[in-house]
Amino acid sequence: MSIIRVVGAGLMWNTSAVVLGKVLMFANVFLVLTGLTVYEYGFSELVLSIIAMAGVVFLPGLTAAITADMAVARGRSDFGEMSRVFHQHFLFNLILGVSAWAVLFFAALPVAQFAGTPYAAQFLQIVSFTFLLSPLRAAQQMLASVMLRFLDQSFYSIVEESFKLAFVVLFIVMWRWGIHGLMYAIFLSQLAVLLVYVPRSLSAYREFSRATVVGKYRFWDVLQAHRKWSVGASYVGTIAQNARLWIIKFFLGTEAVGLFSFAMGMFSHISSLLPLATVLAPVMPRYVDQRDQLARILRASVKFQAALGLFALVMAFGLTVPFVSILFPKYVDSIPLIFVFLLSIVPNSIGALFIPVFAAYKQQQSLLFANTFKAFLMAIFLPPSILLFGLPGIGVEVFFTTVGNGIERYRRLRRLLPEFSLLLSELFRADEREKEAMRIVYAAASKRLSGLLFWRR
Repeated sequence: MSIIRVVGAGLMWNTSAVVLGKVLMFANVFLVLTGLTVYEYGFSELVLSIIAMAGVVFLPGLTAAITADMAVARGRSDFGEMSRVFHQHFLFNLILGVSAWAVLFFAALPVAQFAGTPYAAQFLQIVSFTFLLSPLRAAQQMLASVMLRFLDQSFYSIVEESFKLAFVVLFIVMWRWGIHGLMYAIFLSQLAVLLVYVPRSLSAYREFSRATVVGKYRFWDVLQAHRKWSVGASYVGTIAQNARLWIIKFFLGTEAVGLFSFAMGMFSHISSLLPLATVLAPVMPRYVDQRDQLARILRASVKFQAALGLFALVMAFGLTVPFVSILFPKYVDSIPLIFVFLLSIVPNSIGALFIPVFAAYKQQQSLLFANTFKAFLMAIFLPPSILLFGLPGIGVEVFFTTVGNGIERYRRLRRLLPEFSLLLSELFRADEREKEAMRIVYAAASKRLSGLLFWRR
């Protein structure tokens, strides 16, 4: 199969999965939000935040490095190395998964009792079983990626969301199990998709499972060489994001957590409509040795993203009130918070453009320090913002944190790429060279979106 057909097939399935996934995700969110009270939704988010923070034991970011190593070995037809890398990573993940499940399952009740909410233990214990599934899920997704099984890779989350939708309808809509139903739906949907993919995963695994393994594979060297900084950045981001929920609970209560989570979900979905950073990720590495051209591409991208962000901001301001009032009337109290969140769209989308540059120059260490600074700003700004403005104060903190993090990323980027500079007065003006750079970015974006046409050829 030619590289065009391979890339085109991947783009086609990925694009189809994104569209269908958004539909299923919205259906799930709609049923959960309408089936639970605001308090129950906030409480469930607190429970899931504990799972998310405990999930850092799986060293987020490492799977991508292992997948890349296996892909390189497959390209050399070195199936023995593929087998060695896969088995050691799977064993490592299995040990971490069982350990995390045991700690969370058996410690849930005494910790919940100590916190004065013993009923929370049962929810933690239900969803803790997802840790036992995580090693198998990671292995299935890795096999699909390495073996270029784009249909399997792209539709894994679709199948999971479909099962989750069915369980949500059964447990929450029909049987009225509330938070119990949501936790069972999360666990059972992950189990169901895992079982569905077993035959496909086994067929992919057989391609290298019996290969002769020669030499030693030092697993910790992979972590040290590949992903120690990106893993650290994921740690800081995950912990800071979930710590915000508990600060909100402390100052405003559990219902405020539900309103915040709803507003943040709205903000995240709107921000996902500005995918330029994703488009730039495979483009930036091509220009690491052409620093002037890279700086022009980045400058043009920032200007394009700023204009697109302003358009999204205006549209969101106009549609938020009728959208929330009609579909989610229980969450109308979150509308002022959503409006404040929307002010962060432009700085958030611009700051995201700097990440591919750090990755292209293998400077994830700078990204880690920037994320740490962002967490520090959150801890400093959030309590006084809540005390001064109440619930909308969370949005004030998010805005200042986003702007501060963007400035810090810009400062570190200037050290890495001195050729890049941009004044606010230049934000909405483009010269001829920047227009040419915009055409490069546009071509890359068009190529991603026209995957179906490439595949048909």
